[in-house]
Amino acid sequence: MLSLRCRGLACAAAGAAGLLGYHRLATNDSQPASIPTLFSLHGRTALVTGGSQGLGKAIARGCALAGADVILSSRREAELQAALADVTVGTTVRGTYIIADLSKPGEAERLGQTAIRWARNS
Repeated sequence: MLSLRCRGLACAAAGAAGLLGYHRLATNDSQPASIPTLFSLHGRTALVTGGSQGLGKAIARGCALAGADVILSSRREAELQAALADVTVGTTVRGTYIIADLSKPGEAERLGQTAIRWARNS
C-alpha cells in the first residue's frame, strides 16, 4: 500500500509528474483517494518563480489543479501571459503574473511584496 501525507509542495511535485486528476492512490484504510483531495490547496496562493515554462510551469499547473490561486513570475511578459492561460485553463482559480529578474538586487523583495498585495486584495 502507498500512503502519502501532504507536506509542503508535495502537491506541486505530483502535479509536475502529471499525477493530479489522473491516478488514484490507496490510503492506509485501502480506500481510494484522489490526489486533489489529498493535496488540496483551496484558499491558498502559490507564487512560482520561473513559472513561464518547464518545471516551474508544471508546478504552477499542479498547484492550480489542487485549487491554489497562482502568481507566475519570470523575466519575459509574453511567455508569462501564455503560461498563465495554460496554467489556469479548466480551473476556477485566479491567476496573475509579475515580471521580475531575480538576479537583480531588490527584485525578490519587490516580487514578494507585490505578490502579497495581490493575494490580499484579490
